[in-house]
Amino acid sequence: MASRRRVRRRGADWFIGRLMLVLCIFAEFVFAVAVISSKLLPLKLLLLLVAALLLLVLLVLLLTWNPRYRVRYILGLILSLVVCVVFAAGTFFVFKGISTAKNVTTTKVETAAVGIYVPIEDANDCSSVAASYTYGILAEQDRENTDEAIAQINSEFGVSLSVRAYDGLPRLVDGLFNHEVDAIIVNSAYIGLLDEMEGYEGTSKKLREVHMAKVEREVEVTITPEGQENVPEDRLTGVTDINAVSDAVDTPDGLTFTMLISGIDTRGELADRSRSDVNIIASVNTATRQVALISTPRDFYVPLSISGGARDKLTHAGIYGVQVCMDTLAMLYNVNVDYYFRVNFWGFEDIIDALGGVDAYSDYSFSTENYSFSEGFNYMDGAKALEFVRERYAFASGDRQRGKNQLAVIKACFNKALSPDMLMNYTGVLDAVEGSFETSLPYDTLSAIVRDQLDKGGEWNIVSYSVDGYGDSQIPYSMSQYAYVMVPYEDTVENAKNMIYQVYTGQTVTAP
Repeated sequence: MASRRRVRRRGADWFIGRLMLVLCIFAEFVFAVAVISSKLLPLKLLLLLVAALLLLVLLVLLLTWNPRYRVRYILGLILSLVVCVVFAAGTFFVFKGISTAKNVTTTKVETAAVGIYVPIEDANDCSSVAASYTYGILAEQDRENTDEAIAQINSEFGVSLSVRAYDGLPRLVDGLFNHEVDAIIVNSAYIGLLDEMEGYEGTSKKLREVHMAKVEREVEVTITPEGQENVPEDRLTGVTDINAVSDAVDTPDGLTFTMLISGIDTRGELADRSRSDVNIIASVNTATRQVALISTPRDFYVPLSISGGARDKLTHAGIYGVQVCMDTLAMLYNVNVDYYFRVNFWGFEDIIDALGGVDAYSDYSFSTENYSFSEGFNYMDGAKALEFVRERYAFASGDRQRGKNQLAVIKACFNKALSPDMLMNYTGVLDAVEGSFETSLPYDTLSAIVRDQLDKGGEWNIVSYSVDGYGDSQIPYSMSQYAYVMVPYEDTVENAKNMIYQVYTGQTVTAP
C-alpha cells in the first residue's frame, strides 16, 4: 500500500512539474511576442533574448524532470513560478508601454477655447448674459472658431445672440468698456495679448469670464506648408547642392527629419491652443548622429503662414494651432518641418522627473525665487528645470538668454533619453509621462530610432543655436496695436539654415 501511495504521489508531482513547464513556455512565448511587437529591440538583442528564454525553459525542465530529487524539484517549481509571474508582469508592462507610445504618437485634436467676457464689475451670470446681451466679436481674426462657439452657445441656451463685429482686438475691447456692447466673445488666447499692447497693459485683469465654449479640431499635419514657395521635394531650398540634400534624406542607413519642439504657456489642457513660448526645431540625422537645435525667440517678427504676408510675433502662431507654428518656421528656415512635439508647463516637469532629472549647462550664476544656479552643469529635477527655462529677468539679454537656457535643457534631455539604460526602459518612461506631451512622430519611426540606437550605440553630436534680432515697436498681425517685437538679424537666420543643411547633407554640425 505504501509503495502504491508513493507511486501516486510521484505521478502527481510529475504532472505538476510538466504543467509548470508548459506555463513557463507559454509565459515566455507571450512575452517574446510582446517584445517583437514593440519593434524596439534590434536583431542581435532579440536573438540574445530568445537564447535566454530557451535556457530558462531548459533549466526548469532539468530541475523538475525527476520529482525524486526533492530539493532540486522544489527549486524548479519555485523557479517556474517566478518565471511565470515575472514574464506575465513583463508582458503587461510591454503591451501597456506600446499602447502608451501609440497613444502619444496618434493624431490629436486641438481645442480653441472661446470665452464670453464681461467687465469684472458686471455681476450677471452666464444665463442672463446669453439671453439679453449684445456681443462684440472680431470681424475677421479667428472668425471660424468664433462662429462655431456662438452656434454652441445658441444651442445650449436656446437663444440667438445679437453680435457686433469689430476690426481688431483693441477696438473690440474699447467697444466693451465704452458700453457699445455688453460682452465680448473671443478666443481666450487673445486675452493674454492685451497686456502686451501699448496702452492696454493690465486689461486682462479687468475682464471676467462667464462662459467657455470648446471648439475641437483635428490636427492635420501636412508636409509642405501652406504659403511656402519654391519648396522642392528635396525638402531644403537655398543650398548650393540640392542633389546632396536629396541623397541625405533618402539614405538607407538612417532617418533625416525636422521636428518642432513647442512649449505652450499654459498649465491647462495640452490640447488647448495657446501662445508658443518655446519654439525650437530639431533637425535630426540618425545615420550620422547629428542634431541641430535651432531656437527662435518668441517675439521674432515674421510672417505667419495664415497672415497673407503680414508679420506677427512668432509666439502668436500657437493661437492658430501647431500646424501654423510648423508652417511659419518652415517658411522662415526653408525646410519642411515634418513632425511636432508639444508640451505644456506641467508636462515639462513630469518629463524631466520621469527621466530622473537632467544635467543642464548654465552660462551664468543666478538665482530665481526658489532656486540658485551656478555657472556650469547643474542637476535639475522638473520644478528646478522649469524655473531655469522660464527665467529672463536675471539676464541683461532677457529673452535671448532664456532661449539659450531652453536649448540647454532640451540638449540635456536628448542626451539622457538616448542613454542605453533609458532606452531599455523606454516604454516605462512613456507610461510615466502619458498625458504630459504629444507628438506626431509615428510610432514606427520612434521605435526605429530606439532600435537603431540600441543596435549601434554611439555618441550624438547635438549642437544648439539661437537666432537673434533687434527690438522694435510694430503692429503685429494678431494685435492691431503697437507692441514690442524682435526684428530678425538675417545673418543669424542664414546661420541656422546652414546648420540644417549640414544635418541633411551628412556633415558634422558646427555652430557659427
